[in-house]
Amino acid sequence: MELDWSGPQLDGYCTCPYAGDGHFCKHPVAVGLAVIDSGAVDDTTEVASALQATVQAMDVDELRELVMTLAHRDGEVRRMLEVRATAASGDDTTAKAEFEAYVRNAVEFRGFVDYRESYAVAQAASQVLDELERHLNAGSAEIVRPALLCALTVLRTITEQTDDSSGVIGAECQHAADLYAQACRLSRPDPVELARWLVTSGPPRRVGRHWCSQISSTRSTTEPSRFTALQSRTWTASTQVATIGAGLKSTPCCWSSPITTATSIELLRC
Repeated sequence: MELDWSGPQLDGYCTCPYAGDGHFCKHPVAVGLAVIDSGAVDDTTEVASALQATVQAMDVDELRELVMTLAHRDGEVRRMLEVRATAASGDDTTAKAEFEAYVRNAVEFRGFVDYRESYAVAQAASQVLDELERHLNAGSAEIVRPALLCALTVLRTITEQTDDSSGVIGAECQHAADLYAQACRLSRPDPVELARWLVTSGPPRRVGRHWCSQISSTRSTTEPSRFTALQSRTWTASTQVATIGAGLKSTPCCWSSPITTATSIELLRC
């Protein structure tokens, strides 16, 4: 039996049959209560403060040496530095490919993801999205947009093959959707390709409505008829949305929450 409180959330492992079915059993609970009673829990706040003080006291050369040491020891750190180096090179095509490869290498998981593994998946996704968000906020929306779509697609696939009863992977999926919407607003995605993605795939059901509201832009509408043509595809859900202007008819919505045709047209303004 193992109880771990070193991460962002309490986790535990036990060999009993109940825990084997993916549940958090009573044995880690009992151990946790015993540890609390004994007063043996580390003061993580003190430890974090001490680490922060140590890092702040280091000079530039010491920090560089530390980063290079970490890069040699940890493949993820090395990969992150390689991605940043490519992004700074000015070669946008290579940078886009590197960012997508970074996402796939870090986030893709094979097979069914059980409850315990879901936290590891979510943590890996969070680290990747934080890195992409850093570049997005630095003005590289066009470069990271394909990687954010890749992350959203991969996470959507994972949610279909996982026990995400804790909701941690779904939260990262939401985060990816928000960042992709932001990247679309700050760059110039092809409007037809974006509309086709919404019709044939789109964001996950749980984030679809919020995603469309986030991506809305103030740019002028460009050829709504192109989106109308894409609507010839048969959509799967039965929810009907109201008829709106521009001569467009009401259509079934492909998400569990209604998405108006007006909102869909807004996507063509990106």
